[in-house]
Amino acid sequence: MKKYQRLGACLLLASLGACSFGQQDRCLDQAGAAAGNQCTSADAPVVSRAAISASSTNVAQARSVLKVVGADRDANGCIASAGYQWSAMLGECIRLFERGIRFERYDAKASEPQSIFVVLSADRQQAEIFFATSDKPAILSAQKVLEGDVTPTLYQNKTEGLSILRAKDQFYIRYQGQLIYTANSLSPAR
Repeated sequence: MKKYQRLGACLLLASLGACSFGQQDRCLDQAGAAAGNQCTSADAPVVSRAAISASSTNVAQARSVLKVVGADRDANGCIASAGYQWSAMLGECIRLFERGIRFERYDAKASEPQSIFVVLSADRQQAEIFFATSDKPAILSAQKVLEGDVTPTLYQNKTEGLSILRAKDQFYIRYQGQLIYTANSLSPAR
């Protein structure tokens, strides 16, 4: 087992350009550091004398380049690399693909994002729209639906010019009077 650990250490150094297998090279000890003697075992990985001094610098540089997955918390503590995004409406980090309702582009313009997500509050009194092109989601308030209205507006944000409406069995997001996204349901896909 120790043989493979030493080989792994040497392979790491080799990937950094600091390891070779030559006549005047030194063996790695069990901790992966260069031992002060010549190699006596044929299967021991070796590191050149020039690489001994350069290896610690190269390893430090390699570590500074590597990023730890999950170490990218935003101001609200959400880990973007794990798919989390802050919901101002809910006051928590959420995964849009778990909690959101996917709306697809209504007119399929290739230059525009093809889908966005809508998250509803637990009491369904608010909806939050997450756009791919904006860091700031829009929050819409529930609207009173009048009986007999064929295309009722369910949620609206007059300041942003956004609304979610229903027509037959489809739901639409309207922006400044134009239908831009559509969905079959106002329930998150599970």
